Amino acid sequence: MGFCTLNRLALRGRDDNTGNRLHPPLQLAVLSCNIHNMKRRTLISTAARGLALAGAAPLAAASGEWSDPFAEKLRDDFLGHWRSTSEYSLEVLEAMPTAQFGFRPNEEQRTFGEQLEHLAIANAMYFARFEKDAAGPSPEPPKTLTKDTLREFLTKSFGYVEAVLTSLSEEDFLRRDVQMKFRAAPHTAQDIFLRAYMHTTHHTGQIVTYLRLKGITPPRWRFPPNGDA
Repeated sequence: MGFCTLNRLALRGRDDNTGNRLHPPLQLAVLSCNIHNMKRRTLISTAARGLALAGAAPLAAASGEWSDPFAEKLRDDFLGHWRSTSEYSLEVLEAMPTAQFGFRPNEEQRTFGEQLEHLAIANAMYFARFEKDAAGPSPEPPKTLTKDTLREFLTKSFGYVEAVLTSLSEEDFLRRDVQMKFRAAPHTAQDIFLRAYMHTTHHTGQIVTYLRLKGITPPRWRFPPNGDA
């Protein structure tokens, strides 16, 4: 059993495999190892958050004062995660060579380019249901799917969602009656964000396998946390 693979059971003084009591020096070594791993994970998370948000403008506040600070912070956290998933999705796009945007693993699946178009269309459609004029019109999909046209469309789609989120009032953010175009029960404002976030992750996860099938190492996924240092 490796030194750093001992788990929390060992911290209570027993070997994870045999159940035998550990000697005090080994208990202290296990504790030291776990503290070291916790520090390392914290450093990695902090660095990832810095890279994801470096150069980004401060989160813009929606017009009007919010009376619920938790709701406002939650909206701001959503914005941070949306920017992170936007950056990752564009990195996945850039990883695929231009000539392979028509690739599909089998006939039942969308091509690489169609997957990106689909998630961009859906996300803009979800947030258009808030009908926020300040965000401008919802972006239109390109007539031809190339690396350049999809990069532009994806960027506009993610930007449109960010503009809607930024312009939401507290009343908007607390809505529980957002009507969707397709047949679905009314959504809350949080449902809309989670639907878009999970939908993007779902399809980006699919096309990561497209990259692997072409022998391309995909960008490393990350999740920069929003907690205070």
